[in-house]
Amino acid sequence: MRNSILMMGTVLLALPAPIKADVTANEKTPGSALERTDTKLDEGVDSKKMPDARERLEGGAEQASAPGQTNKSKKTSRDNRAASTLSLFYEPVNLGIVLPTKSGWAATWIFNEDWALEGEYLSGSYGIGISGIDLVDVSERLVLGKVRWTFGNSLNSSVGFGSRSYRFTLGSDTLAKITDYNVAALPSLRVENEFFSFGIGNRWQWNNGLTLGVDWLEVILTAGRGTIDDRVTGYLKDENDRKNAHEALNYLRYGPTFNALKIQLGYTF
Repeated sequence: MRNSILMMGTVLLALPAPIKADVTANEKTPGSALERTDTKLDEGVDSKKMPDARERLEGGAEQASAPGQTNKSKKTSRDNRAASTLSLFYEPVNLGIVLPTKSGWAATWIFNEDWALEGEYLSGSYGIGISGIDLVDVSERLVLGKVRWTFGNSLNSSVGFGSRSYRFTLGSDTLAKITDYNVAALPSLRVENEFFSFGIGNRWQWNNGLTLGVDWLEVILTAGRGTIDDRVTGYLKDENDRKNAHEALNYLRYGPTFNALKIQLGYTF
């Protein structure tokens, strides 16, 4: 009997641990690992620290956009023109085929960076004399409206329509030699006509509004017959003088002329 009890005890000791205990242990072990992982994640992403990280990201974005903002401040003539409405110019120099130079004023209404409408007035006069001898006095006046198209940053072309008048007053010394009439009673030579103009130039505009323009070349083609007051030629004694005077007046009446190197100093609003 005693030996039987000892054998039963030995068998019980040799049996494995209860299955319930293993399940409990297995349930606790994964749970503990997940809990530890969640705790580490919570510690890594602290809700109190998230605003600081967001601020750092926003600050970095602002710094990244700073160079772009700097470039935008360096505007081109085209950019400045797109934000403008009116330019006013003084034109101190304008070379021509008849007068060595003319001066005047211009106003430009800017529609956008490509198109503008311009009004212009130019005039000039000069006298020719040799060794104190009064030969002739010449004056010219132009009134012009034009459309200006800018197809680059500053390069532009223009098409316009206007009127022009010339006046030639012969000097007293000249009249005394070529006529037999009272100088005061003789009229001046006059030519008036309308014309089309075609030009090309550059115009630069800075951020502060200062504007510089140069019309390099402007070709003028007359439109219609125009008018001439050439009564004074009837008083000329020499027939060749009368013929030369008529030829010169007819050229100004019908022939093409040009303006060149028109300087424009102005301010744009």
